[in-house]
Amino acid sequence: MSNLNQWMRWQLVSKIYPRLGNWRPDLRIDASLFDGFEDETLKHLAPRIGKTRYYRPMSGVEGFLSMRERQILYAFGRWHPGPFLEVGSWVGLSTCHIAAGIRDSGERKTFVTAELNPTTANFRRIGENEVGFFYPADSSVSMGSCTLADYTEEIEPILKRPGGVIGTLRKNLDRMGVADLVEVYEGHFSGVPKHNYRFLFVDAMHEPNEIARNAPYLQPLLIPGVVLACHDLKCHPDNETTLRQTFRYGHTLSFDQLFLGEIV
Repeated sequence: MSNLNQWMRWQLVSKIYPRLGNWRPDLRIDASLFDGFEDETLKHLAPRIGKTRYYRPMSGVEGFLSMRERQILYAFGRWHPGPFLEVGSWVGLSTCHIAAGIRDSGERKTFVTAELNPTTANFRRIGENEVGFFYPADSSVSMGSCTLADYTEEIEPILKRPGGVIGTLRKNLDRMGVADLVEVYEGHFSGVPKHNYRFLFVDAMHEPNEIARNAPYLQPLLIPGVVLACHDLKCHPDNETTLRQTFRYGHTLSFDQLFLGEIV
C-alpha cells in the first residue's frame, strides 16, 4: 500500500481500451530480453513467454497493472508449469490474468493466492492528507500509506462492499470464469499451503521496509530456478537496489512497475 498516485497512470490504458474498438496497444516485447535464465525449464519457456501477446482487458476488475504487466503475468501463467503463488491479490486483476494463462494452457496447475482481506479498521489517518495501512489493525507501525483522496476514492469503497476485499475477489474470479483454477487463502502468506512454488508474484514490496518485513517469510520458498516477480518497482527509488541486495537474483527484467528475475 504505497503512493497510489504513481500507480494510477497505469490504469489509463485499461480504462480507455474497451472504447477503442479494434485498436490494440503495442505490446511487442523483444523476446531476447528473456535470454539469460540458467534454469533449463526457464530457458525452454523464455521464447514463448517473450512472444506471447494478450490484449483482453478484465473489464470491471479494479487494480493497478499496466497492459504490458498483465501480458507478462498471463504469459507466465500460460507457459510456466508452476506451482504459482500470489501474495496480495486485492480484488484479483493480477490473479485473473495469471489464471487466464493457466486456463489457456489447457493444463492443470496449482495456483494459490493469499490476501490479507483488510477492513476499514486496518486504515487510519497518519497525517493531514495521508492514510496508513496497519496490520494487524492494532499495530502501531504503518505498513505503507496512500493519500487521503486515493483511500477515499479507490480503497474505502471496496472495503465497504458486501464481502469486502475477498468477497469482491471471489466474485471477480467467478465472473471471469477462472474461480476453479485458483485457491484463495485469507491471511498472511506465511500460512499458505506448502507447495514447491516455482513462480511467485508478490504485490507486497512497495518500499524497502516492506521488503525487509516480508523477506524472512519469502526466503524459505526461494530455491534456485524460482521466478520472483514484484510489483511497484518505481514506487520508491531504492526498491530495485533493496530487492537485489535481499534476494539472490540472477537474470532480471523490468516491465513498467514489474520487476522479475530468476533466483539462483
